[in-house]
Amino acid sequence: MSSLKKKVLVGFFWQGLDRFGIQLLTLIFSVFLLRILSPQDYGWMGMILVFYGLSEAIIDGGFGDALIQRKEVSQTDLSTVFWANIAIGIALFCLGLLLAPLIAMFYGEPKLTPLARVLAFSFLLASLNVVQRTLIKRSLNFKALSIINISALICAQGTGLMLAYRDFGVWSLVAIQIINYSIMAIGLWFSNKWRPSFVFSKASLSTLYGFSINVLGFNLLNKLAAKFDRIYIGKFLGVASLGFYENASRLMTKPVSSFSGTFFNVLFPSFSKISEDTEKLKSTYIEAMAMVSFFIFPGLLGLFFSADLIVKLLFGTKWLPMIPLFQIFCIQGLMISLSPISNSIILALGKSKMIFNYGLLAQGLKVFFFLTLGHFYGLKGVALGITINSIVIFFIRQRAINKVVELNFFPHYFPLFKNLIIALIIGFLLFSFSHFISDFTHSVALFLYWSVWTILFFGFSYFFNNEQLLRILNFVKVLLDKKPKMEEFSN
Repeated sequence: MSSLKKKVLVGFFWQGLDRFGIQLLTLIFSVFLLRILSPQDYGWMGMILVFYGLSEAIIDGGFGDALIQRKEVSQTDLSTVFWANIAIGIALFCLGLLLAPLIAMFYGEPKLTPLARVLAFSFLLASLNVVQRTLIKRSLNFKALSIINISALICAQGTGLMLAYRDFGVWSLVAIQIINYSIMAIGLWFSNKWRPSFVFSKASLSTLYGFSINVLGFNLLNKLAAKFDRIYIGKFLGVASLGFYENASRLMTKPVSSFSGTFFNVLFPSFSKISEDTEKLKSTYIEAMAMVSFFIFPGLLGLFFSADLIVKLLFGTKWLPMIPLFQIFCIQGLMISLSPISNSIILALGKSKMIFNYGLLAQGLKVFFFLTLGHFYGLKGVALGITINSIVIFFIRQRAINKVVELNFFPHYFPLFKNLIIALIIGFLLFSFSHFISDFTHSVALFLYWSVWTILFFGFSYFFNNEQLLRILNFVKVLLDKKPKMEEFSN
């Protein structure tokens, strides 16, 4: 087995452990936080993060991805990007202090001014992390990154939970953000021996600019379009509505994005190394898509039919309005689970302008869909519009990839359709089964539901998707340094 292939598989393992651990810990802490805090607390935080999410994309500036995409980087390149990020972080910090009252005025919520000013410190902390995180990704050392991320989350969420119990309200959510960035900065600098030199090269910056400007444009479009719905809800539907919407989206889309984001973080640097081997690039890409859909598709439909039980049992009756939103986002998750993998192959081939152009079209459609449906159907209409747009985005993106790497749609994407059909059958059986457990307590019913899901998932996988199941098992064997029976990653 090649050294690169082994690094990729080990990277998948540690990134998967990182993402799974983070999502599991986040869910555990969220169960307690959501029972203590109100929808208004999350709504206020959501209003601020609308603007601060854009700033996070600006801090990276696309330079992180540009450094990963390059075959070789110099000390001058790294130092130049580092000081550029520091300058951007300071500028955004000052801007955040100045704009805080305007954000509060826009929403008509005076309480937002001090919250926004304290959160501005996160820009300074985030600017310290870009190059260090990039170097870890380039080396595929995802073990160190996983340990740092999980440690930061435990410290931040634990502190936030203690503050919530002491009635600090929305300030407990602010503390989580600041502490998380702080611990990550400390961990990244201790785990990576690289240090910047006092050098800044305009020539180096300009060579990185061509790639990074398109990535920055795409990231800003994504962030802006992702936040437009929050701006609309916070301004016109109220702070509590934004709290319901924010948590329904976060509790569903975050785990899905994190799971598929694992593949992006590993595949992007790996694709960049094999970008000239078209056949290996295609086979690895299709296998990654099949692996994600193998787990995600049945899981999301399982969540769709158990949303009522999950919300009532874990979060309490005050969060019942987010049930239909959560279900709608489960459908959206089928599409967004695959997008990071698609983006990774386009970026690895240096086609950052293509991803920007398609992103511009897709995000424009997104705003159109959620504004139109939101106007007629309120909060549910916004969620439905976002979901419809995700389906459109998927086909637009796949059309671009098919042209770039010369893929025929149906033959190459057959594993995805197969996984979707299996997931739909499992979902139909679960829906029928849920009527038989409606009289049980929420905890017993949820246990029975997911027990049946497990049996159906592995049963259908064994009889109808045996090849994919074997590949997953061989994937695990590789991680345990055992010789695999199938060379699915070597084609």
